[in-house]
Amino acid sequence: MSADEALARQDKTLRKFIRKQVIPHCAHYRKVFREAGIDAGDVRGLADLAKLPFTSKADLASAVVEERMRDFVLLPDPKVL
Repeated sequence: MSADEALARQDKTLRKFIRKQVIPHCAHYRKVFREAGIDAGDVRGLADLAKLPFTSKADLASAVVEERMRDFVLLPDPKVL
């Protein structure tokens, strides 16, 4: 596989991850993406990672209430649901 093919595959994988897993399953990232004016479709590939809001230590520290902690769960355990 060439470097260009590898990069194209990585870009595709990132797009799919954002659209199919992060946005549908993570309330925290839905909120911060919305606040930053970023739509899942805006993420075209690895070059766009610098535009994305990332979770800080302060974000996690403020999640002291159990309901708020659930906002950070990406793929919930079906047994818990």
